[in-house]
Amino acid sequence: MQSVILQEIPHHHVYDGGSNLWLSTVPERPTDIVSTLAGSRKHGPLAPGSVCLNYKHGEATVALDSHVEVHHTYVRAHVVEEVASTLFKGDARKIELIPIFGVDDPITSMLLASVRHSMAMPDGHVGQLYSDYVARALVAHLLRSFSTRLDLALPRTSIGRFNTWKINDLTSYMRENIARDIGIQELAAITHYSPTHFARVFKATFNCTPYQYLARIRIQRARELLSATRLPIASVGAACGFPSHAHFSSVFGRYVGLTPAAYRGARPPVRIAEP
Repeated sequence: MQSVILQEIPHHHVYDGGSNLWLSTVPERPTDIVSTLAGSRKHGPLAPGSVCLNYKHGEATVALDSHVEVHHTYVRAHVVEEVASTLFKGDARKIELIPIFGVDDPITSMLLASVRHSMAMPDGHVGQLYSDYVARALVAHLLRSFSTRLDLALPRTSIGRFNTWKINDLTSYMRENIARDIGIQELAAITHYSPTHFARVFKATFNCTPYQYLARIRIQRARELLSATRLPIASVGAACGFPSHAHFSSVFGRYVGLTPAAYRGARPPVRIAEP
């Protein structure tokens, strides 16, 4: 998934629809816009948070008459097909999404807002695991809400949980690769599930997303290093998978309630037992 926030000027532009899923929303204020999508011309003010969507519907023509901040999000077609194969019967490539313009959809708006929140962090870093998860959550919701073939949707069923061996394998892998930007595909490969099914079973098992669980592991390890070593704080953050000091401080503060420096200053050194 790729997401970008642009300060757009008045313009008339033709966007190549391509094969990927394109979402756009205007986060801040109502905006007058004219759009031609899938042969249908739409005109009107877009309310803040309302959603526009194009997937497999060719070119989209957009005309803006004012300066406005627009949030664009793109999800690759293979992710849409992967999610569709989990939620629908038959050939996932034939499942399409209805083009939408200015739709008030609270769940999509909430997910896109969470992406903007992550992008607004001090270094604007959005980790791969977080991006992978949100992309699939977005697509799953859109398919269940705006698919052209809801008649092929599989019934909602209870989701199983990982057995003890898979839990141990996953948690060990996360700890051993804590410094890397782990993606959902490599975690799913450990369980031999598709990334979409993996994400659903993971949440049912751990009661949180893979991203949240990995963040907790990273924060716990950071607390240990801050207490037991005199490593520079930036080095502690890097060793725990945080790409910058600013990102480390922001996430650490959110989980612990203190900055890394304040946490270290409040505790005497503690030796970490050898495994």
